[in-house]
Amino acid sequence: MFPTGIDYELIPAAIKSRLFLKLGDSDWKERIKSAVEGRDPKIDRNIIQPFVLDFHSLKVNEKAFKIIEIRTRAGSWSPSFVAVPISEKEKIKPISKYGPKGIFNQGSIKHFPGECVSNDGKWWLMYANNEVTPNASIFLKCDELPSQIGFGVYNGDPQYLIPLELPPNDLKF
Repeated sequence: MFPTGIDYELIPAAIKSRLFLKLGDSDWKERIKSAVEGRDPKIDRNIIQPFVLDFHSLKVNEKAFKIIEIRTRAGSWSPSFVAVPISEKEKIKPISKYGPKGIFNQGSIKHFPGECVSNDGKWWLMYANNEVTPNASIFLKCDELPSQIGFGVYNGDPQYLIPLELPPNDLKF
């Protein structure tokens, strides 16, 4: 047991191959208990999604807009799209933009862009041949947050549908 943080490289190989723990870890008690009981520890792991959603705000002439930044954690989406429920389109007034990670650029260029209603008539899609990568995002600018969004590769895989009914507590608008 290590009562304080330690550089992993300083731990001898003979110890690394066995159970060791740091008392600063939130799951140290479960690790000890499971070792004594001869079972695998029951440790909750955060699920890491294959995409990143970041929330921003933009104020223009006293009007506040909600910005949802969407990018993949690995690989690329091209052609890419973002979609909102067609029933919310007029209320939220969605606009899609592309730009570098973390930088909403109001003057972004879209390559072969388009907008359309989905085949089932439930979604308003905004697409372009722009590539979305871990360092290049698609941004959805709205007057209000939609109840859900779709995004990913236009007419391909992967595609995701995410409810936004209760945004994360750490939303920083």
